Amino acid sequence: MQRWIVGWTALLVVVLAVVAAGGIPRTGAAGDTDPAGLPVAEADALALRLEAMEARLGALDERVTGLIRGAGASRAALADLIRPNDPWTVRVEGTDHRSEIGGGRTPAMAQGEYVVVVLNLTNGSGAPLAFPYEQLALTDDSGRILLCDTGATRLLLLWERHQGYLDEVAPGGQYATVAVFDVPPDATGLTLVDAPGLGRVVDIALDA
Repeated sequence: MQRWIVGWTALLVVVLAVVAAGGIPRTGAAGDTDPAGLPVAEADALALRLEAMEARLGALDERVTGLIRGAGASRAALADLIRPNDPWTVRVEGTDHRSEIGGGRTPAMAQGEYVVVVLNLTNGSGAPLAFPYEQLALTDDSGRILLCDTGATRLLLLWERHQGYLDEVAPGGQYATVAVFDVPPDATGLTLVDAPGLGRVVDIALDA
């Protein structure tokens, strides 16, 4: 999964800080230097580049914000999200709640409550790929980050769906699967996101 939004966001913060500080001074005669020690001509050119970059990053930020809001607004009503520069299209089909997963004498028991997110995936790449469940997470209204419970996910896939955790999806193929999260009983406003550090490109609100 891609981390490009994190980098762009950091660069945007730097650009906005420079602009908020008044930009790079552009005064003085040829050969003079500005207060930062740069020749005036270089300071002029750098300031213009920063202004152009600010405009481009602003447009990018608007596109990303629109994408996230559009995905979140659909709320578990079959939400689609195509992730830029990422091979996967993630579609949430619905949710289920469990206190345990698996069967036999030793089922997996939730510390809170298992929320099973039913997914439909499309591999948009040109090669077979296994989906990285461990890179998904839920957030709630309290700001808690709940990582995918990979053990419970493996067990549910094997026990009920007769699928493997590392099953590969063919190029251009679709794949119905699930991701399991152990969620505190008081959690509200659950949203499916990329795990921390991955840019929160996935941002799908759940009716859970």
